[in-house]
Amino acid sequence: MTTPPATAHRRPAWVGRNYTLLTTAAVVTGLGNSGALIAAAFAVLDAGGDGTDVGLVAAARTAPSCCSC
Repeated sequence: MTTPPATAHRRPAWVGRNYTLLTTAAVVTGLGNSGALIAAAFAVLDAGGDGTDVGLVAAARTAPSCCSC
């Protein structure tokens, strides 16, 4: 039975290119989704809506992601 040389190093999985790309894409997607909700709220207010209308738009945007029916 042979043992591997002491100088052999394995890189952790999080150092790989695919992991970095996946993490970056997840962060950008999360920021975009959050920014879209804020932009929709300001668009409703700019169109003359009030707080109730902003709440309805926010509920309509988040409802599909909450339910998996």
